[in-house]
Amino acid sequence: MISKSKKIIFFDLDGTLIDTNLAIGLSVQVALKKIGIRRELNELFGFEGKNIETYLEWVLREDKQNNRAKLHICISEYKKIAPRLHLEFSEIEDGLFEILEKLDSKANLVIISDKPIGAITSLLCHFKILHFFPNIFSSSEIKEPKPSPKILIDAIKFLEVKKENCVFVGNTLSDIITGNKAGVNVVLIGSNSINRDELKDWKYTFKKNLKHFCLDY
Repeated sequence: MISKSKKIIFFDLDGTLIDTNLAIGLSVQVALKKIGIRRELNELFGFEGKNIETYLEWVLREDKQNNRAKLHICISEYKKIAPRLHLEFSEIEDGLFEILEKLDSKANLVIISDKPIGAITSLLCHFKILHFFPNIFSSSEIKEPKPSPKILIDAIKFLEVKKENCVFVGNTLSDIITGNKAGVNVVLIGSNSINRDELKDWKYTFKKNLKHFCLDY
């Protein structure tokens, strides 16, 4: 349930609320070893804003023996090992609990992610912030990952709210495109992984971190 008197803040999960970069990198590294490919962690970059299937396909693009069977093995191994590594190696911004408490008093907080629902709730429980998010939407259930706006549009319809009362907070170009295509305001949380030239055609407001977003909301 949501409070109709409050606006809606949609949050991306990976890299926005929770820093999962190391966990994802380690999980990809293990998955690649399963098919005989060894990569250093510093080689595994560029996954921000990509769902894992798309990213692994990108990683394997130069493998001369690349085929769909190897990709499926890699994805399967990733999904098996990732839940444990995410709990072990993910981190949150200092003061996140207090930030969410303040935002929760002003708005309805909602998660929009490409991760499966189980993986999302597991991470939120691990960091003791699940109670802030009674509504969680996963694009993995509709098979249309961001930057498709479908998951965000569906969430807005389900919650029966107006687009002008919503903001989408993310950290990647994919998040910006998702929000723009869905017709909602977008806040980009400080990210050094985006080429600024790629952002010139999109609308967004930049904030250094969640603390700054909270202060200005």
